[in-house]
Amino acid sequence: METPFDVASALLPYIPVSARRLLDCACGDGSLSRLIKARTDVTVAGLAHDTEAAGAAETILDQVFPVNLECGELPDIKGPFDCIVCAGLIARLRDPKPFLTWLALRLSPDGLLLVTAPNLQHFSAVMMIAEGRWTHGGCAALDRRNLRFFTAYELLRLLRETGFDPRKCLAWHIAPEEDWPLDAEGYYRSGRIALGPLNDEEYKAFRCEEYLVLATRAKQ
Repeated sequence: METPFDVASALLPYIPVSARRLLDCACGDGSLSRLIKARTDVTVAGLAHDTEAAGAAETILDQVFPVNLECGELPDIKGPFDCIVCAGLIARLRDPKPFLTWLALRLSPDGLLLVTAPNLQHFSAVMMIAEGRWTHGGCAALDRRNLRFFTAYELLRLLRETGFDPRKCLAWHIAPEEDWPLDAEGYYRSGRIALGPLNDEEYKAFRCEEYLVLATRAKQ
């Protein structure tokens, strides 16, 4: 049985200890904020996308702003923030550009954006499409809540178009090699489909379920 992916714990090492003001764009029950506040003195504001989450997060966060981003609702939050965390959110927006542009204006000149997005190039999605099927589940890209789909290239392009300068793109949630083994010729084979030969970087991209990008605000 696969161990559930602990998003908050996985994100924590990438958040600068020096950050004193942070915006959590998908604060949920406040689990990430709880870890951050246990580590260092920081003021955390969060965007809550449902009433239940807002109630839970209010006990941990310094400020909680209920929002409905699908309706284009952008709260009046003043910046700048030393760090903005946007985990798994942009794939659930019909048009993430206005929201990301809004975030860029609230990131300090030397601040850091952490954004995650599911990878449509993951083996699960590619093999399913190659067989002419499309069902939800199997990887993060096939979550039924997703409205937008990304590869690493498209994710980086989106960030550049909305005022950010991507510094690192990491295969943040990646399947082990034994889940998608290559044969001696460097191919992944399933039924009638043979994908390859794959070099190390290509193989890593196909096993990557989600990307984590670290970005700064683009210089004007």
